[in-house]
Amino acid sequence: MKNAHDVLPEVIISTELSRLSNPDRPDSRGYMTPSFVQLVQAVVVRGMWLLDIRLVPSNHLLYILLGEYPKRLISEWKRFNKTKRSENDCPTSYSSTDQLFLVFALSLGGKDLESYSVRSEKEAMSIFLQTALSLAVAEECLEFEHRDLHIGNLLIDKCSHKDTIRYIMELRRKWHQKVNGYWGLVICWVGRK
Repeated sequence: MKNAHDVLPEVIISTELSRLSNPDRPDSRGYMTPSFVQLVQAVVVRGMWLLDIRLVPSNHLLYILLGEYPKRLISEWKRFNKTKRSENDCPTSYSSTDQLFLVFALSLGGKDLESYSVRSEKEAMSIFLQTALSLAVAEECLEFEHRDLHIGNLLIDKCSHKDTIRYIMELRRKWHQKVNGYWGLVICWVGRK
């Protein structure tokens, strides 16, 4: 189980990777990639009682709540684990009246690549290039390394075949990547640097 010291980097990394999608932010330093799932809100939960709401850097709200892990969510976790096999511990192993939980509200990103059937070489190459370019921008701008990248941490979402995605490094290097009907998004940065 993680403590607050372990969890804070997750909030910071999620916030910073989300900010990379906005090239017009004042501190962008000329870097941009839209291919990380966007942090909508981060919520620290201790059961279901709201204790505090705070604004974190990029104007996202951070909620702090109090109480035991809800039975319905435990039931849903067990159902998911039975059909999909979770790599995480069951919440009952650490649920108590004084336990805090961090909940990330992320943008919808599509279906994980692990359960998605790639239809063509062109589509596979597009997903690969989108992922590689995103990681290159994050590495150069934030010194970010994923360290746990696998097909369960990539999401695929449908979009127009005509769409292109723009990637920028230091305003000097720009790429426009055709998406070929599918947009790849990177998630889950637990094994990050």
